[in-house]
Amino acid sequence: MTTPEQTIIFIRKLMVGARQAKGLDLRDCGKSVGVSAATLSRFENGKLIDIITFLRCIEWLQKETGR
Repeated sequence: MTTPEQTIIFIRKLMVGARQAKGLDLRDCGKSVGVSAATLSRFENGKLIDIITFLRCIEWLQKETGR
């Protein structure tokens, strides 16, 4: 069974991979997601983010990757 922590780590890895694959820096990706570059950086570096930001990241991933 997948734990919530494992899910967060999985989403984090998908975000980093998708951002890098598109050649986006944190600032441009943050604008596209609707969060600040600092917030996106914190998430990519393993810090907790609020649920609204997490959901925005998931929505961005769905839009950008079709998943």
